[in-house]
Amino acid sequence: LVTRPELALTAGQVVVIISQIVLPTGLTALALFIVWLATERNVVRWVRHLRAVTTAYRRGNMRVRTRNMDAAPHELAQLGTTMEQMADAITDRELKLVENIAQRELLLRELNHRVKNNLQVITSLLNMQARSADTPQEEAIIREVQARVEAIALVHRGVTGANQNELIDMREFLPQLG
Repeated sequence: LVTRPELALTAGQVVVIISQIVLPTGLTALALFIVWLATERNVVRWVRHLRAVTTAYRRGNMRVRTRNMDAAPHELAQLGTTMEQMADAITDRELKLVENIAQRELLLRELNHRVKNNLQVITSLLNMQARSADTPQEEAIIREVQARVEAIALVHRGVTGANQNELIDMREFLPQLG
């Protein structure tokens, strides 16, 4: 192409090509790079950080906190603050639930202890009543009631000693009830 002078570009044509094609293309590429860099620095890195914090929250680690969010854009800093408040609220709720469960278990143990004691008192009162019965038939009826109360006490001991999610095998009680 260079050997044919009619196809050679003049200096003016080269300047036109550079000014109309290369320069705008280069400036567009530079502008896109600057936009990418600004987006990365001002948005994407903060979104990545918030995603890492939420991933930790999802895994149950509520102690993780956002960092340096004062340098983030206002909206993302607000989101980080809201996420920390949410984690604090979840932690507080979990602590209250644990406390409530402990309180419930304590009350349940106390209730079971009182039921056991009351069944023992009833059994003792029935025993005293049976000893002072006027007729053998009265004593037999009272002893039958006493046996039923003792059966209830036996099952109650088995139920309170069992795990909450455990099924109770009544076959264990049948020999003691018979």
